[in-house]
Amino acid sequence: MDTIQTISKNFFSNIQKELNQKSYPAIKEVFGGDINKTFKLDFNGNIFFIKVNKKDNLIVFQDEFLALEKISNTNTIKTPKPYLYGVYESLSYLIMQYLDLSNANAIANKDLGIKLAKMHNIKYDFFGYFDSKMDNNKEKNWNTFFAKNRLEDKIKTAKTKNASTSLINKTYKLIENIDKFLTHNPTPSLLHGDLWGGNFSSIKNEAVIYDPSSYYGDREVDLAMSELFGGFSNEFYKFYNETNKIEDGYELRKIIYNIDPVINHFNLFGGHYSNQAENMLDKILNNLH
Repeated sequence: MDTIQTISKNFFSNIQKELNQKSYPAIKEVFGGDINKTFKLDFNGNIFFIKVNKKDNLIVFQDEFLALEKISNTNTIKTPKPYLYGVYESLSYLIMQYLDLSNANAIANKDLGIKLAKMHNIKYDFFGYFDSKMDNNKEKNWNTFFAKNRLEDKIKTAKTKNASTSLINKTYKLIENIDKFLTHNPTPSLLHGDLWGGNFSSIKNEAVIYDPSSYYGDREVDLAMSELFGGFSNEFYKFYNETNKIEDGYELRKIIYNIDPVINHFNLFGGHYSNQAENMLDKILNNLH
């Protein structure tokens, strides 16, 4: 997004109409993300949170809307209630509940561990996407879905970003041998899909998660992602494991699962993420006999 001046008064007047509010809002820009412009809209005490981006980002907002609904409907863990998404002139937007968030302490980490474990305990019929962003291949086999729809999709994009031949070849070698490493046969769980510390806060010690990129997958994907960039305390892992025990072999599987977001970060930002992904691939492939 460009500067705030690119968002006109007419845009916010349209939002006022969409939300059936009587007056024009007090607008406060909220900082914290690199992708969207975000604002707190106060309509005489009726407060909303809005994300704004270019028109072609609508499908991303639609997918986030669906993910927030899915998480909310589990009645396990708090997440902002989504209200609506749409397009006005050259801009797309997503409007949701405004939550006055605080940094998560040990109590909130415990709360997250218990509630995320309960969310992961709800089982679904297939592995795959429920959104509109990608081909919705409903798979019964987790290894097939993860290899094809996560790893292969990412490395195909990496090819267009001038990824090294070694990164490409090592990723395909992992894909070809995925059944040798993922032998635990998980059942489908609803995932947050982007569970790093920046997407976790609290309200009065109650855990809140947001900015999901959800799909149905192995619950360990969320746990692995939480370890990749940090931001979670020991209480989170302790009480998750007490509620929904982590299976043997996770220490190896989490490296495999985190190759996916690291290649994705290479696709988005380039730089050292290529070397990081290769180092992770080497750790895994060195176990091949």
